[in-house]
Amino acid sequence: MGYKVLPQEDKDTRDARFAKDVFLGFSRTRKVLHSKYMYDDVGSEIYEEIMNLEEYYLVDAEYNALELAKDSLFQMLKGMH
Repeated sequence: MGYKVLPQEDKDTRDARFAKDVFLGFSRTRKVLHSKYMYDDVGSEIYEEIMNLEEYYLVDAEYNALELAKDSLFQMLKGMH
């Protein structure tokens, strides 16, 4: 299973996305911050290597759950527009 690499954002876009994520996450009753902000470049590379290990079942479990629920999710989201 491979992972799609997203194109790099420029610094202003990245900073704006971070500010928005922090604002939205900290505005919630239960405060949250995306885990992507917890790692530097080296930590992110290590985490990606871990995710590709056969022993790391969470990514596959997440993909399987989404695969099983995709039709229901589509119908639910389609009804929101």
